Amino acid sequence: MTTTTEAKTGELVIADPAVARIEQMIGQNKAQMAALLGKHISVERLFQIAMTAVGRVPKLKECTTSSILGCVMESSRLRLPAGVGAGGTWLIPRQNKNTGQMECTLIVDYRAIILMMKRDAGVETVVAEAVYSKDAFDYGISASGPYLEWKPAKGDRGAVLGYVSASWNKAGKLTGIIFKTIDEIKQSSMKKSMAAVKGEGPWASDPEWMYKKSVLRPLGKLNPGIESDDLSRAIALDERADLDLPQNLHLLADPTAKPQLDHESKTYTAPPTPSGQQPTPAEKLKWAKD
Repeated sequence: MTTTTEAKTGELVIADPAVARIEQMIGQNKAQMAALLGKHISVERLFQIAMTAVGRVPKLKECTTSSILGCVMESSRLRLPAGVGAGGTWLIPRQNKNTGQMECTLIVDYRAIILMMKRDAGVETVVAEAVYSKDAFDYGISASGPYLEWKPAKGDRGAVLGYVSASWNKAGKLTGIIFKTIDEIKQSSMKKSMAAVKGEGPWASDPEWMYKKSVLRPLGKLNPGIESDDLSRAIALDERADLDLPQNLHLLADPTAKPQLDHESKTYTAPPTPSGQQPTPAEKLKWAKD
């Protein structure tokens, strides 16, 4: 494999260090990577995708090599285009709060979740939209099964009440409904998301995408894959990214690496007690052990 990204300085040609590291890791672990990728893509194509991703997001060069390759490999195993965003996956550089290192994180686009439900779960139609106060909207369970009645208002639809996702199979049968009010999304998904708490990431830049994803992920769990577990795995990885928990995808690229624990370097950050006083040493110790 030959380095394809180089920077020229006068007569001197300097290979990009990030590219060299990726090439080296692929060379060292090519057999394992090929076995894990199987028929999805070749190792050579893996290298090309990784280079394209780094070109799109230069800050990825600061990430560990194994995390970049692991994210590309997992995206390919999920049969999703890596690093393209819409309809595929996003490769996002983030600092690991435990190790301090920059790592590549795999984010699954909400449109990819819809695609996977249609591809893997026998679903024909999926909707994920905002519901407004002036819409004619009702859902529930009747004697004949679950139902959804929704007629968006024309013109002024009023304020946003929440978001709904629903799916129907090829026979036209409703296979799942998830509705959450804006307050419910804020109390569940947003409150648990580290990026939302910090006012960063898509919760800040593209909140509508995340509102839709908040109802699409549980809908996906109601429509498990028929022939593969790709959908379940994609949702689990995406949830871990939102919670700022390790995805451990670096293990796909580097068999010698160690998995990261969810609370590997847990330190005391518990809030004050209800009385407003700081916790006692005994309370701190109890919290650290729980």
